[in-house]
Amino acid sequence: MATLRTLTPTRFELETRGDDITWQKLPQGDIPPTPVPARQVVFFKCDTSPRQAPVPALVSLHFLHPTTLEEINAGPSGTESVLATMSVSSSGFPRLVTLDIYARFVSYPEFIPTLRQCPNLTTLRLRSAFTDSPVRPTMAPISPDILPALVTYHGPPHLAPFFASDRRIRDFKLWSSRRASSVVKPVLLAPILQQLGSHVEVLEIGVATLPSFLISVIAESLPKLRSLAVNAHLSSYHPGVATTQITRTHFEPSISIGEEPSLLSLDSLSFGVQIPEHISVGSLEHEEVGLDLLSRFPVLYDPTSWDHWAIELAWSKIIWNRLDTTDRSHVAPGELSIEHVEYHETVFRTLCNATLGCCSVARESNLV
Repeated sequence: MATLRTLTPTRFELETRGDDITWQKLPQGDIPPTPVPARQVVFFKCDTSPRQAPVPALVSLHFLHPTTLEEINAGPSGTESVLATMSVSSSGFPRLVTLDIYARFVSYPEFIPTLRQCPNLTTLRLRSAFTDSPVRPTMAPISPDILPALVTYHGPPHLAPFFASDRRIRDFKLWSSRRASSVVKPVLLAPILQQLGSHVEVLEIGVATLPSFLISVIAESLPKLRSLAVNAHLSSYHPGVATTQITRTHFEPSISIGEEPSLLSLDSLSFGVQIPEHISVGSLEHEEVGLDLLSRFPVLYDPTSWDHWAIELAWSKIIWNRLDTTDRSHVAPGELSIEHVEYHETVFRTLCNATLGCCSVARESNLV
């Protein structure tokens, strides 16, 4: 503990394990606050591995430099401790711009008091763990004076309207898990999109299909939209190390999304697909498949055939970027590329071995 108080790292990562011998020696209720010496970025208990034994008590934290922290990240077993500490801070977190926690804790009484401590927060990320209950978390309304600077909301779609009200959020990432099973039905997503506000420029959604009525809702509700991603976040969800290959094709196709009068004028479009395994990544056939998939989007968009998504197969992302962003016509040429991601065997690394005999396993890269 004393050693931690003498440190002043810019970035600090801490994991605690229930099977550490130190926990076994401490009686319940007699665990001292753990100093967090980071000056800018904190990662606390972000390991989501099922191999990790739970800590037998809520860990009390002491942020040594709360007024200089810019980013706080907490995993599923660390979010409660972070909220409990932040919600009662006497100094607040005036420079914090990013808060990354788990969605199921939004119903906790410490959640909204924590948000009130972060007047300059620009990015809020609410994750979902693979083992989370299917029951959707609920939360109390947020008063307009909380999070006045929020620009990016990244989390479950059903919670987005709580944050959109009275705020000018420009970036909505309406997903909290990379699992294909987490996508929503278009009919459920439409009323949510209608509540996001007319100033939205970036939208990411996970949806089973993209029917014409949903495109009309997007076009009419989000007139300033410039970037749209559909299922572009989905992955095969294997724990381990990810490798990404990007194929920049020689094609410059034009696209048209929607029908008059509900046409989208996008600078960037991306969508997730599963390309047959026998097609070699980077080959001419691979490029031609990407071009064909783009030409059929969105009317015939079918990631693999929704009823037959092969969860274990690798996912690819078709990406189109407008060549001339000053040209606001609805039909315009753009660059086409294909991003392909695969996961390999799990690799573990030590994150922190500085206090309480703590060590950690790697945060699994396949999670949100």
